[in-house]
Amino acid sequence: MRKILRPAEIRHRLGVGNTKFYTDLVLHTAADPFIPNTTIPRLRMFPLGERSSGAMESDVDALIEALAGQPLRLVTPIRRESENPKRTKQCRETSKRSSRP
Repeated sequence: MRKILRPAEIRHRLGVGNTKFYTDLVLHTAADPFIPNTTIPRLRMFPLGERSSGAMESDVDALIEALAGQPLRLVTPIRRESENPKRTKQCRETSKRSSRP
């Protein structure tokens, strides 16, 4: 049986917030059909009424499978201290000043 999912249920299944969902995962224009930094097509939503929309459960499941099968960098990596020598130097100087009696 075909089932239509509303945006709140889709976001819950994907584990993303509202902004991430609409910015990166939902198709807005044919000029930008893929999720950023991937070749995975964005989710096509369709209107259910004047102010409501939805997507087919099978499309959402396909999106989840595609995302699970590809290594993604949806989160900005944390910079380690060794990668930013200027910041490390500032931290050392601050700790030296605070450790003096």
